[in-house]
Amino acid sequence: MDLWLEQHREAIRASLALSLVFSAVLGGVVIKLRRSTPAPIVIRTLEPPPPALPAATITPQPILVYVLGAVTSPGVYTVPWDSRVRDVVAAGGGLRSDADPAGVNLAERVHDGQQLYVPSVGEVPPSLPTPGVSSMASDPSQPGAKVNLNTADVTALATLPGIGPTLAQRIVDYRLLNGPFSRAEDLTRVVGIGDATLSKIRSFVTVD
Repeated sequence: MDLWLEQHREAIRASLALSLVFSAVLGGVVIKLRRSTPAPIVIRTLEPPPPALPAATITPQPILVYVLGAVTSPGVYTVPWDSRVRDVVAAGGGLRSDADPAGVNLAERVHDGQQLYVPSVGEVPPSLPTPGVSSMASDPSQPGAKVNLNTADVTALATLPGIGPTLAQRIVDYRLLNGPFSRAEDLTRVVGIGDATLSKIRSFVTVD
């Protein structure tokens, strides 16, 4: 036996070395197979949020104002709803050299259908009628008096029962923003005017 081992010592050593190498390779393969594969990393580009839509706004309608007297070009002019007397005068070419600036309030806000008269120096301005409002409309208590909701100014509207200057201005502002009234009942859409107030003034107003 010892003689056989001595004769085959080198072969045995080679076999053992080969076995060790094979075992090492096999172990590495087993470890690699058992190791879990990590999930792939996904890189996503963040998209910016959609821009916020602007809030809907109501664009007031332009108004018509008739200016005459000591202006360069008297006539009817279309101006923005929040214009002042000075804006209408400027639309008419400005004041003439003989105009009396103190004869008209250039800072006053104008309204749709208004008639402005710029006097000359030393001239007494004539009494101008309010468009769409009859001479009886200033006193709605008189029989048959009617105030036109679509043309009356703040002064005429304020004479209605239960309507003072504040509500009268709200009626004019609502008319500028939303257009003319179709019927008297539309007044209840104005803030501060309810059915009780409407019942007081229904017989005194018209939309014609």
